Amino acid sequence: MTDRDRVCLRCDGEGRQVWDEDGVRCLDVCYACCGRGWVDGERGFAQALEAACDRLGAMRAAQYRRARDEGAAEGDCEDFSFCAAENMLSARDYEVALSWDFAAEAMREVADWPFDRRQWLVALDSWGRTRVA
Repeated sequence: MTDRDRVCLRCDGEGRQVWDEDGVRCLDVCYACCGRGWVDGERGFAQALEAACDRLGAMRAAQYRRARDEGAAEGDCEDFSFCAAENMLSARDYEVALSWDFAAEAMREVADWPFDRRQWLVALDSWGRTRVA
């Protein structure tokens, strides 16, 4: 792996994570890299694989949303917002929850793949993120 691949993806190499919780800005040391900002090769690969599966989950949730909305336009089913309301969520929150479910499903499937195939997925995902449009 290169030095670029070893930057902690959780904190983007800063060594700390910042998030908002109930309108309050919270700051904590990144647990993935223990505040160093970088990770060893094995942990870096695991983070990259998780990031690839997260993107796959988000893409699948977006496809599901489009399919529900197109099906509703044709009269086949209820639209995505109705499905979200049934779960007492906004459409955005429902899409995020679905993407988490789909990402976890992708991680379970990818765990059974041979190592070279997982490397291919990480390489393909990182290539897509680093391309200049």
